[in-house]
Parts: sequence; C-alpha cells; structure tokens
Amino acid sequence: MKQKLFIIIFAIFLVSLIIYSKFIIKNKSNIVLDTQTNSEGSVIVEITPPQDILENFNIWRFSVNLNTHSIELTEDLTKISVLIDDKGKIYNPESWDGSPVGGHHRSGFLLFKAINPLPKTLTLSIKEIGSIKNRDFSWKF
Repeated sequence: MKQKLFIIIFAIFLVSLIIYSKFIIKNKSNIVLDTQTNSEGSVIVEITPPQDILENFNIWRFSVNLNTHSIELTEDLTKISVLIDDKGKIYNPESWDGSPVGGHHRSGFLLFKAINPLPKTLTLSIKEIGSIKNRDFSWKF
C-alpha cells in the first residue's frame, strides 16, 4: 500500500513539474526584443536584437542599419562594437555580415557568440560613429 501511495505522489509531482516547466519556457520564449534607434549627431543607428536569443545557443545576429546624408560610413563595426552583460563582461563580435565600408547607408548583421547562461541584461555598445563617442542599446530578459 505504501508503495502505491509513493508512486501516485511521485507521478503527481512529475506531472506538476512538467506543466510548470512548460509554462515557464513558453512565457520566456514569448519575449519580443524591440528595435532601438539612436539618432544623435549626423548618423542614425538602428539595432534589432536576434528574436531567437532565448533559444539560440550558438551565434546571435544583431541587425544593424546606419543612415546618414553627410558623412562616409567608413567604420569597421567589428572593431567599434561590443556586447556587455549585466556583470560588466565584454564580448567582441565574431564578424560583420553586411555592406562594406563607405557610402551613406550600411546594413547587415553583427555576429556574436551566444552568451550562456543568458544574462539579465545585455548592452550592445558602438563607439565613434558620426562623432558620437558612444551609443548604447540595452535589453532586459
């Protein structure tokens, strides 16, 4: 009799755990990370974080759009961009997948190795575009 009671209690516990974990995972996966825009100075910078950031454990692709009508966009984005986690740790990009330097309009993706475990906050910091010392784009999870 004690064994049957133990099995029933254990089964209820497992079912409860499964339901709870699916609820938590579902709620986290519904997070939508907004596009952020910085229009200081003569260059408009628009950043869209990867929407699969909670499920992707390999490479994160941040969409980057730069627009201006007054200067040439000659910056190497892999040298002026970093990710910063909530503990202040800095991560350099792996590569840039997008338009080459030059011109007034550039777009593409900054690729970073995924940070695991996911930090509470994440900031993409870009330095020295259009005479603006630093532009920060932050998201909370």
